[in-house]
Amino acid sequence: MRSKTAPLLLLMPILLLYGVLIGGGLLHTFVESLGYIPAVGLHEISFSAYRLNLGDSFAGSMLFSIAIAFVSSSLSTILGFLIACVMTNSGHHPIRTLTQRMLQVGVILPYLYVIFMATTFFGQSGMISRVFHLLNITTEPKDFPRLILDPAGIGMILVFVLKGTPFVALFSFNILSHVSSRYGHVARTLGASGQTILKRIYLPLCSSGLVWSSSVLFAYNLGSFEVPYLMGSLRPVTLSAKLYSSFISPDIRDIPQTMAANILLLALGLVALTLYAMLVRRLTAGRRR
Repeated sequence: MRSKTAPLLLLMPILLLYGVLIGGGLLHTFVESLGYIPAVGLHEISFSAYRLNLGDSFAGSMLFSIAIAFVSSSLSTILGFLIACVMTNSGHHPIRTLTQRMLQVGVILPYLYVIFMATTFFGQSGMISRVFHLLNITTEPKDFPRLILDPAGIGMILVFVLKGTPFVALFSFNILSHVSSRYGHVARTLGASGQTILKRIYLPLCSSGLVWSSSVLFAYNLGSFEVPYLMGSLRPVTLSAKLYSSFISPDIRDIPQTMAANILLLALGLVALTLYAMLVRRLTAGRRR
């Protein structure tokens, strides 16, 4: 019988490599957050950068970032799981294959392309707005709801959902496609409705995969900077977009505060990710009763 530690031993070289690279980067970031950067003439060690960050502006940006990540990840998980269930129960093989190919394209499509598509279709001067104008639903571009560069972050959520839904759908479909269809047939024979089958059979079987895929989306959406930087409004601003602006600032005195914000984002992000994963696991596991 093979030892249970054999796979871990085989992964040790790559784990050590990533540990050294990531750990070294975190250590370097922490040292710079303390204000010790000899290369630019900063030698005084202090925690003043952390005190400057822990203000109303930081708290507001962090809460806004967590809200955007939570809403977009939750919507992507729900939509992706429902799409996977429909694909699994679909008797039209060509349509299911076409849907699967479209989802695969959605996964590999870069975020910048999705941002361009969202702006083209959902902007106040986009294609949908023009269709509404042709149908006399709106008279001016400003009559169309502001979905891009809006203070509520709808544009960012839209992009994250468009990218995250195919990922969850393919991941869930891969799990459900290996599940015997007899479960559903037996449940229907016993009089179970489609909603009951969804909650009592498919959801528990996909619970672990949903927790993993949804947590990955939450972590990425929380730390993503290109989508908030290009799709967000001037206020409120997500923490990742604010950090990117600090990174490109020519003032070297901003470096300690930027690095301190990175450390705080990592720490608070890990806490938020843990709570989010526990919530998703509890919601999916609660359906097993």
